[in-house]
Amino acid sequence: DGRDAAMELGQWLQDNAMLPELVICSTATRTRETLAALPPNLPTQLAARAYLASAGELFALLQEIDDAVRHVMLIGHN
Repeated sequence: DGRDAAMELGQWLQDNAMLPELVICSTATRTRETLAALPPNLPTQLAARAYLASAGELFALLQEIDDAVRHVMLIGHN
């Protein structure tokens, strides 16, 4: 199921030294469950506007991130 997949992804990211520098997560319950399955202590920003956002809206959200952050994970809903 999705929870198992999230835990496997989190483990893979950790095992392969590919943890993001920042996670932007929708405020939807399901996306926060996915976030909880990832390795703890990842810098995280909850973003209500990521919920049901269009591709353009998500892109705009990503453009607001400081240029020093090179690796971002976006957990969205739908």
